[in-house]
Amino acid sequence: MLKIKLNLSKVIAIAICLASSVTMSAQDIIVMKNGNEIQAVVQEVGVEVVKYKKYDSPNSPIYIKIKSEIFMIKYENGSKDVFSEEATPATAVKQKRTTVNQEISPYNSTTNSQQVQGVFNFMQECREERTSINAGLLMGGGGLIGADFEFLASKRVGLQLGGGIGSLGFGLNYHFKPCINSQFISIQYFHQGFGDDHYASYIGPMYVFRAKKLFQFGIGFGSVLTKGPRWEKTYAGKEDPSIVLLINAGMYFPL
Repeated sequence: MLKIKLNLSKVIAIAICLASSVTMSAQDIIVMKNGNEIQAVVQEVGVEVVKYKKYDSPNSPIYIKIKSEIFMIKYENGSKDVFSEEATPATAVKQKRTTVNQEISPYNSTTNSQQVQGVFNFMQECREERTSINAGLLMGGGGLIGADFEFLASKRVGLQLGGGIGSLGFGLNYHFKPCINSQFISIQYFHQGFGDDHYASYIGPMYVFRAKKLFQFGIGFGSVLTKGPRWEKTYAGKEDPSIVLLINAGMYFPL
């Protein structure tokens, strides 16, 4: 009787070992190109992505890995899938996410960042020209219609001189980039009207936005230097300002 019990114990021990061995082998191994291994239960091998659940958590949500990041998959039955370099993750980001806990490759954010940077660089691309003519509303010293000529005296410093309908102006510009089509800050002098038609003259800072091509817009404020007859008529009996808003808008043409 004792001998039977002993044999039964051995059988149970062997059965437990076999069950443990089967359990340990019933998993897939995802081998990443960076050397990491993921114990998983593979659900689907698609054209560009692999879907899986975590081996130690069968009730876990479905996770995703992009095939281009995977070296191979070792299946629980001993077979293997080795992936070539041809798999591309370009459309993987368009697939619907099955859970907020999905593991998505940082490739997407990197690509988006590169695309945004590329657009920004395109918008800020410097032109080779060193001079430009600007024309539009309230340019050339604040005339209704005016024009200015600017040239870069150095990489970032530009000198500007112009005139308009009953006006003249001067500007000392500092460009944010060493090119004529970049945005800049400026000290502007506006003179509006002459003789009996003299209105006022101002000096003050201005910020000027320039798009890559053609359009520009400026805004700033000026301190009143002189007041002419038209100013006196305008503010007769009123409190006149000592600071005025300076704005202009138009187009610029690099030469």
